[in-house]
Amino acid sequence: MGINMKIIKSLLDTDLYKLTMLLVFVLKYLLYHGKYEYKCRSKHELLPYKDEISKQLDMLCELRFQPDELAWLRKIPFFPNTFIDYLETFQLNRETIHVGEKNGQIHIWAQGSIVQVMMFEIYVLKIVSEVYTRANHTEEERQTAFGLLKEKCRKINEYLKSNPSFQIVDFGSRRAFSALHHEEVVAYMKKHLPKTCFVGTSNLYLAMKYDLKPIGTHAHEYQSFFQAIVHPLDSVKKSLAVWSDVYRGSLGIVLTDTLGLDKFLKDFDLYYAKLFDGVRHDSGCPFEFVDKIIAHYEKLDIDPMSKTIVFSDGLTVDKAIELAEYCKNKIKCSFGIGTHFSFDVPGIPAVQSVMKLMFAGIEGDLRPVGKFPDNAAKSMAGTQEHVAYVLSVLGR
Repeated sequence: MGINMKIIKSLLDTDLYKLTMLLVFVLKYLLYHGKYEYKCRSKHELLPYKDEISKQLDMLCELRFQPDELAWLRKIPFFPNTFIDYLETFQLNRETIHVGEKNGQIHIWAQGSIVQVMMFEIYVLKIVSEVYTRANHTEEERQTAFGLLKEKCRKINEYLKSNPSFQIVDFGSRRAFSALHHEEVVAYMKKHLPKTCFVGTSNLYLAMKYDLKPIGTHAHEYQSFFQAIVHPLDSVKKSLAVWSDVYRGSLGIVLTDTLGLDKFLKDFDLYYAKLFDGVRHDSGCPFEFVDKIIAHYEKLDIDPMSKTIVFSDGLTVDKAIELAEYCKNKIKCSFGIGTHFSFDVPGIPAVQSVMKLMFAGIEGDLRPVGKFPDNAAKSMAGTQEHVAYVLSVLGR
C-alpha cells in the first residue's frame, strides 16, 4: 500500500456520535471553544510518522460532505434539515490541528471553535492507526485476521440458537487496522450474521454503503464539556438535560462513567431513568455494573427488562456471550465491539490511542475539563489540579 494514499476519503467516515454532538453544539454552544489532546496509551513509536500524519491531515481538510451523503443523512429522523444544510458548507480548518513533538513523543492537538475541533478525533485516530500499519505490516498479515473472524461469526451463530436476542454493533472505527480492513470485516459480518444479531455500525460511511443502521451514544467529551460551564458535580445532569431537550427521546442510551458510576446514579433520578432507554458500560467490572444498574431501576420501581445496557469496554465475543448470559432474564443488553473485530491480527498489537477534550469555554477563558471513570487508568483532564479537585469533590 502506498504511504501517500489518502486514508480519510469521506467526512462521513466517522462515528454517529460525532454528528449527534455536533448538532447539540451548533444549536446551543456555537460560540464556545475547546482544546483536544491526542494520547497514545500503547508503546508504539509514532514520532517517525509525524510528517505523513501531517500530510493526511492536509488532505482531510480538503474534504466536504458530498450530495449523496447529505441526502442519506436527511433520512435520519433525528437530524433536522437545517442541520444538514449546515453540513453542506462544513469543512475542517487545517489551522486548528497541529502535529509536533513533546517529550520525545508525537504531540497532536486541536484548538479552536468547538464545532470545528470536536470533529477531528475519529479522523486523527484512524489516520494514526493506518499510517503506522501501512509502514510496518503487510497485506498477508492482515489476511490472517479473517480466519479468526470466521470462527467468531461461527461462535455467535451457535450461541444464537440458545439466545436469539443476542445483539452486537460494530464499534471498530477508531482503532481499525485500516479503513479497507474495517470495511471488509463489516461486509463479512453483514453477510454471515442474521440482521437480528448484527444490528448496525457506529461508522456512518459503512452504514450508508452497506444499508446498516447507524448506532451510537454520546461520549465522555460531551459530558466533560459541561464542567466548563457548571460545577463539575452538576455537569452530567446538565448534559442529560441538554441532550433530552435537543433529541426529545431519540438516542436514549446514556454513558455512565464520566464521573464514575456511583455519582452517575445519584444524578440518574426517576425522571431520567424513565426518559432514557438505557445505559452504556465503558469502565469498571461489568458484572458489578449490571447488579448496580438493576438495583437502581428496581429502587425507582422501573422494570429492568424494559431497559437496556450497552456494553462497550474492550469486549471480545467470549466476554459478550458471558455477559449476555449474566443479563438473561434480568435486563436487556447489547454489545458494541470494536478492536476485537477491526484489529484482531495475530501477533500485532493495535495502536491504543485516544483524543480527548481537555479544555473548553469562551475564547480566551478555556477551563480544564476531563473524564474520571471507575477505571483510574482511563482518567484524563486538562490539568492535574483539575484532576485533584474533581476527585476530592467526588470523595475519591
